[in-house]
Amino acid sequence: VTLGTLTATVTLNPNGGTMSDGTTTSTSTTYSLGTSVSSVVPTTAPTCNNAIFKGWTYDYNGSPLLTTDSTAITKINSDITLCASWAGIIPYTVQYYTQVVNGTTADSDYTLAATENLSGFTGDTPTYSQKTFAGFERYSTKDVIPSIASDGSTVVKIYYNRKSVIVTLSSGTESFASSYTTT
Repeated sequence: VTLGTLTATVTLNPNGGTMSDGTTTSTSTTYSLGTSVSSVVPTTAPTCNNAIFKGWTYDYNGSPLLTTDSTAITKINSDITLCASWAGIIPYTVQYYTQVVNGTTADSDYTLAATENLSGFTGDTPTYSQKTFAGFERYSTKDVIPSIASDGSTVVKIYYNRKSVIVTLSSGTESFASSYTTT
């Protein structure tokens, strides 16, 4: 803050991104105290490879998030640095499991049948393909679908149980029914 002139310096840090004018480093501008945040934050979002711009923050951790219509800060009253906040495209793994013959729903009774490597944004619910395995049907109550972690450690687990069929044999007044699991 410059005494006597009642100004403050606002530094915009693209945080690995590129501003609309092509700038990739921090830029500082002096504003009069009381300037509204909407005139300080650029209306054109910066860009970054493999990421989506979330907004401007006071720190590199993305909190609190400021936007051009933000109420978190309405007037500039001191020197500040605003950092671009990004939602990165993060890899995750989807594993598809099928039930072994005569298996229960215990984890040990499933084998890995297929794997996909996909990507999404930190904190989002991952997407995955619906697979078809002959003789199996989805067992979605066992699925493990966590939010996408920023460190790329997310593993989605999708389960398929063997289909069961009931066979009924009858001869005259006698009948016999039995359940069989597909193999």
